[in-house]
Amino acid sequence: MSRYLLIAVATAAITGLLSWLLGRSKPAEQTATTGRITPTKWIAWATVFGGVVMAAGGIALIVMTVRDGAAGVGLGIGLALMGLAIGGFMLPSLGRWHDVT
Repeated sequence: MSRYLLIAVATAAITGLLSWLLGRSKPAEQTATTGRITPTKWIAWATVFGGVVMAAGGIALIVMTVRDGAAGVGLGIGLALMGLAIGGFMLPSLGRWHDVT
């Protein structure tokens, strides 16, 4: 199996899994007329964790390519920046930023 086909299948599987998990995630129903609605935090935690792992992988790729003198520093920088952006933009969801009162 070629490497590109494996990457495509893994990407489709991860996207399908996230789609299935998000489809099952429903807000809790409340009977009261006042209060605070807080979204579930597990998707936010998973996304922040994924961003941190992606950023760490990018930094490791930068370090390995610079040390060995190989090409790929640009890929590592892009991966690290994308991971930091994904984790950083989802970080406010862990607090009370998206609560509705």
